[in-house]
Amino acid sequence: MRKSFYLLLTVLCVSSTIVAQESAFVAEKQTLAVLPGTASSLSVVDSTLYCYSSQVLLAVQRSGRQIIGFWPDTTVVQLEDGINYVVRHPASSDIYFTRIDRHGLSILYQCIVREGKRAKVKKVKMDGMAVEHPTFSADGKIMVFASRERKGSYGSSDLWYSVLEDDKWSKPVNLGRRVNTRYDEVSPSMYGDYLIFASNGREAGEQSLDIYVTRLVSDTHESDTVGMLQIGTQTVQRLPWPINDVAADDCELVVDTLHNCGYWLSSRDKGSIYSFAGTLDGMIVWGRVLDKSDKPLAGTRVMATQDGRYVCSTQTDSTGVYSLYLRRDQYYGITVYRDGYFTEKRNLNTVSFDKDRLFAEERIDIQLDGLPIGEVMQYDDLFGDGTDVNLSRYGREQLAQLVRFLHDNPSYAVSFSLSCDVSSDETYNMLLTEYRMKALKSYMDEELPAAVETSYRAMRLEAEGGGRSRLKVVVGRVAKKGSK
Repeated sequence: MRKSFYLLLTVLCVSSTIVAQESAFVAEKQTLAVLPGTASSLSVVDSTLYCYSSQVLLAVQRSGRQIIGFWPDTTVVQLEDGINYVVRHPASSDIYFTRIDRHGLSILYQCIVREGKRAKVKKVKMDGMAVEHPTFSADGKIMVFASRERKGSYGSSDLWYSVLEDDKWSKPVNLGRRVNTRYDEVSPSMYGDYLIFASNGREAGEQSLDIYVTRLVSDTHESDTVGMLQIGTQTVQRLPWPINDVAADDCELVVDTLHNCGYWLSSRDKGSIYSFAGTLDGMIVWGRVLDKSDKPLAGTRVMATQDGRYVCSTQTDSTGVYSLYLRRDQYYGITVYRDGYFTEKRNLNTVSFDKDRLFAEERIDIQLDGLPIGEVMQYDDLFGDGTDVNLSRYGREQLAQLVRFLHDNPSYAVSFSLSCDVSSDETYNMLLTEYRMKALKSYMDEELPAAVETSYRAMRLEAEGGGRSRLKVVVGRVAKKGSK
């Protein structure tokens, strides 16, 4: 029966991109299409990704960041079945793993690696505590883990830490109420100086699991925890979308530093492994895009550039919110464009960074404006006095907004109707209007690129009383070839 179960695991995943970016962060989903049960933990050992699902520890086969299959793997420690989590100690290279005992408790073991000898396995006594999902600081001196139903806890599952002293782990200490809540804190993992974990009790009114991060040790270049911060007292940040989805459980985020990527579990799409490329630390630029009536503009493209070169882009969600993941200490331009609106640009020059936060956040809200589509817009006195056929400076200023709109929206065209009545001679008025129309066309040719040269093709002359020059403009979408 187990053999047939294993065979089910060879054809598994379908991938689709959820954030199209080409810089610091790209996220994709890996949907477990055939895997029975639900994945419950992820870990990385020597750049091998492990997934525990349906009471089997599976090695994840990857091609780059792409998941291509799963297979039961005990080659790391050559132990019997029942292991539900493995992690390597960064200093000693020993393997630590957990196994569910007959009482349903997660028990921690240490596999001591000895060159040329059989590995020695021993139980790690953590003051009688069940240990779930242990993780280590970069120097291996701090272990953080989750544990349930313990005296002194703030909730049903809390995060605890222990310090390695004289080759022994100290009595576990609760990370405190800055990290723990009266609900669940689970799935800790380390990323540099930062602790990543999942919680379902930090956001008011929400009971879904989200992923958070807090700084655990001091920022030091000595590769140790000398000058360690008071653990559990630093700022806690919620990781943004797409890592967290307000309508789903997100947890088990682990980072593969060798391949510069990471993975996490999400209940969206009926349970998936999601991956990201790049680094978590950096700068997140986010905000809302609204129209002039403060209505959210979903599906609006937001792009980051450097020195005029494309860096990455995304689209606003149904509430008009966007997020861009960018690198620290660099200058960017933010461009927001949407069909039928003026393109807006912002410069992102100086962003303050707090070393106690994994990433900096910069909020930039954008309000887009447009021209009335299909309605008549009127411009008066575009030309000089009397019989002048040249556009005046005032006339050019009036048309500048229209020119900019056509620059930003090459899929739109304008219809011009020009009239004037400066003489009692109708033939003279028409001739003057024709010259002025040529001047108007010359101006448009000068201001607009060839790509939008048809945007003002529908020009016509009109005779209208009033003794003034008057231009009527109607903006509409360019008709596609073959359409009526």
